[in-house]
Amino acid sequence: MDVDYSTNAMIAINTDQILSGLATRSTVNPYYYSLERHIKPRYKGTQNISTEPDAPPPPPDLAFAEVLVTPPPPPPPAPIG
Repeated sequence: MDVDYSTNAMIAINTDQILSGLATRSTVNPYYYSLERHIKPRYKGTQNISTEPDAPPPPPDLAFAEVLVTPPPPPPPAPIG
Protein backbone atom coordinates (compact mmCIF):
# COMPACT_ATOMS: atom_id res chain seq x y z
CA MET A 1 0.00 0.00 0.00
CA ASP A 2 1.12 3.56 -0.65
CA VAL A 3 1.89 5.23 2.68
CA ASP A 4 1.41 9.01 2.71
CA TYR A 5 3.68 11.03 5.03
CA SER A 6 3.12 14.34 3.25
CA THR A 7 2.00 16.35 6.30
CA ASN A 8 3.38 14.34 9.24
CA ALA A 9 6.76 12.59 9.15
CA MET A 10 5.86 10.25 12.02
CA ILE A 11 2.27 9.23 11.27
CA ALA A 12 0.84 8.38 7.87
CA ILE A 13 -2.20 10.46 7.03
CA ASN A 14 -3.87 7.52 5.29
CA THR A 15 -3.55 5.01 8.14
CA ASP A 16 -7.28 4.23 8.13
CA GLN A 17 -7.22 3.50 4.40
CA ILE A 18 -4.18 1.25 4.81
CA LEU A 19 -5.77 -0.74 7.63
CA SER A 20 -9.04 -1.15 5.73
CA GLY A 21 -7.21 -2.17 2.53
CA LEU A 22 -8.54 0.77 0.51
CA ALA A 23 -5.25 2.67 0.08
CA THR A 24 -3.67 2.90 -3.37
CA ARG A 25 -1.29 0.11 -4.24
CA SER A 26 2.35 1.17 -4.32
CA THR A 27 4.54 0.39 -7.30
CA VAL A 28 7.66 -1.77 -7.26
CA ASN A 29 10.41 -1.07 -9.76
CA PRO A 30 10.72 -4.04 -12.12
CA TYR A 31 14.51 -3.96 -11.97
CA TYR A 32 14.34 -5.16 -8.35
CA TYR A 33 13.56 -8.56 -9.83
CA SER A 34 15.92 -8.47 -12.81
CA LEU A 35 19.26 -7.12 -11.53
CA GLU A 36 21.72 -9.79 -10.44
CA ARG A 37 22.70 -7.86 -7.30
CA HIS A 38 19.06 -7.96 -6.13
CA ILE A 39 18.29 -11.50 -7.23
CA LYS A 40 21.37 -13.34 -5.93
CA PRO A 41 21.12 -12.71 -2.16
CA ARG A 42 17.33 -13.13 -2.09
CA TYR A 43 16.58 -15.97 -4.45
CA LYS A 44 19.76 -17.70 -5.57
CA GLY A 45 21.53 -17.69 -2.24
CA THR A 46 25.20 -18.39 -1.73
CA GLN A 47 27.27 -21.49 -2.22
CA ASN A 48 29.87 -23.01 0.08
CA ILE A 49 32.81 -24.01 -2.12
CA SER A 50 35.05 -25.32 0.66
CA THR A 51 36.47 -28.80 0.15
CA GLU A 52 36.31 -29.34 3.92
CA PRO A 53 32.81 -28.60 5.28
CA ASP A 54 34.01 -28.18 8.87
CA ALA A 55 37.14 -26.14 8.05
CA PRO A 56 37.78 -23.14 10.32
CA PRO A 57 37.18 -19.70 8.82
CA PRO A 58 40.14 -17.90 7.24
CA PRO A 59 42.11 -15.49 9.46
CA PRO A 60 40.87 -11.90 9.52
CA ASP A 61 42.37 -9.36 7.16
CA LEU A 62 44.98 -7.72 9.39
CA ALA A 63 45.54 -4.82 7.01
CA PHE A 64 41.91 -3.82 7.48
CA ALA A 65 42.21 -4.21 11.28
CA GLU A 66 45.28 -1.94 11.31
CA VAL A 67 43.30 0.83 9.68
CA LEU A 68 40.65 0.57 12.39
CA VAL A 69 43.16 0.52 15.26
CA THR A 70 45.52 3.26 14.07
CA PRO A 71 45.26 6.21 16.50
CA PRO A 72 44.41 9.65 15.17
CA PRO A 73 47.25 12.12 14.54
CA PRO A 74 48.24 14.43 17.41
CA PRO A 75 46.63 17.87 17.54
CA PRO A 76 48.57 20.82 16.13
CA PRO A 77 50.80 22.74 18.55
CA ALA A 78 49.24 25.63 20.44
CA PRO A 79 50.00 29.11 19.13
CA ILE A 80 52.78 31.01 20.91
CA GLY A 81 51.82 34.14 22.68
